[in-house]
Amino acid sequence: MKRRAILSAVGSLTTVGMVGTVTAQNRTEERTRKSIKEAFKQEGPNGVKKELERHNLEYTETTSTLKPEEEELSTEASYDESDVTLMLAEGTSSDRVWATVYTELEGIDPFGDNYTGVEDAIGISFNEDHWSSVGGGSLAIDYPSDVDEDGDISWYSSSLEDGGLAAEVELPIDYTIQSADYPPDWTNLSLMTELENLDGVAGDIFGSYVHNGGDSGYIDSISGGAGMMSVTLSGWGATTIIDEATVEDPEPYIE
Repeated sequence: MKRRAILSAVGSLTTVGMVGTVTAQNRTEERTRKSIKEAFKQEGPNGVKKELERHNLEYTETTSTLKPEEEELSTEASYDESDVTLMLAEGTSSDRVWATVYTELEGIDPFGDNYTGVEDAIGISFNEDHWSSVGGGSLAIDYPSDVDEDGDISWYSSSLEDGGLAAEVELPIDYTIQSADYPPDWTNLSLMTELENLDGVAGDIFGSYVHNGGDSGYIDSISGGAGMMSVTLSGWGATTIIDEATVEDPEPYIE
């Protein structure tokens, strides 16, 4: 992953254990959760992978790449390449997993001159009958350090209708020429949460990144559930371009 100082908003991640009882297993699980959270804060998804491997926790990844021949981004979108990767890792308890979605944006459209004033979204969605987010989650945005205007990532809400977590994204501005804003060469975004299985049924887990390919607009609503995240945009010219990755078989990660 290309690096700058990662800006992060880290929520609390709760621990598992019987009420009023502290065991060696409880303490180990709590330390593991803290170390994974700190690794995400410091190094993003690559840090999470290293920490999972250090604790001998298995994980799987699926990646979806936006292919120009399938759906080419408009000039207004500014970035012409993007992909979303969803990583699902075995949890420290049999009914919990770590889910991380991260997106890499790159490939600049030199004619993109409608970059400012739009919002993107990143999120994880799931069937709320099978999964529940535990203790919130963590966010990170990463881009070159010498931009004119910083980007930002912030929670849309603590949960989505029908199941999921999402964040709103304000992409950074690298420079401005004749009132036209341009993005930096790359921007990476990440969202991580711990999920608890509710009924022993795996149920697919989805990671989505929604890019506003228009010259204006804002996020009106976001919904989740057993499918890709759905984002409704308002404003003149707003249009959604979606990347999605799906973990189709979370079964090995639950008992």
